[in-house]
Amino acid sequence: MMDDFENFELFPEEEAHSDPSSSDEDDSTDTVVFVYGTLKQGFHNHRFLQRDGAKLLGRAHTVTKYPMITDSHDIPYVLNVPGQGHNIVGELYAVNKTVLAALDKLEKHPGWYRREQIEVNHISYAERDECNVDVDDYGVSSPWIYMLPEDRVRAEQLSREFLKCYEATEYHKIRAPRKQAAEQARAAANKSSFLAFLEANRQQAA
Repeated sequence: MMDDFENFELFPEEEAHSDPSSSDEDDSTDTVVFVYGTLKQGFHNHRFLQRDGAKLLGRAHTVTKYPMITDSHDIPYVLNVPGQGHNIVGELYAVNKTVLAALDKLEKHPGWYRREQIEVNHISYAERDECNVDVDDYGVSSPWIYMLPEDRVRAEQLSREFLKCYEATEYHKIRAPRKQAAEQARAAANKSSFLAFLEANRQQAA
């Protein structure tokens, strides 16, 4: 897995901060993106990275710490406030311009989230825990990441608990109790409605 990445040229130095989606190169030109949430393996948006034109390169964590939080639907997003939070763990993909355009649309770039270039350290896949970071140095690269720009960050968001890694197990651990609670609430409401219906019929019969 790492051999694929080592032989992959991310960006020529003079183009390190250019937006690959705006270039005139053909669709076979690959861009490296760093994903940390529902685009990762095991989540519903991963289908965008299962298309032709996307290739898994490995795991990584951000060189700089960033705050990652979840919204009301338990979907994670990163705030572009460097120095706070954690060194976020995620996956690296090489994508062509077609896939990159699909990701931009999904993430509402640049209207909501923005795609920014950051530095990441490559980490090993050897560990069973998907969020465990191997301390060995596998190199540094500069992929693109989707994050909420600093000018849209609210103080309240910076007061929440920050995540280091968004795990499938954590996702289901969060979602399952909420889903169960919602189903119990619906069942209670249905029972209440049914009892009210029976009482109304009883009174009419009386």
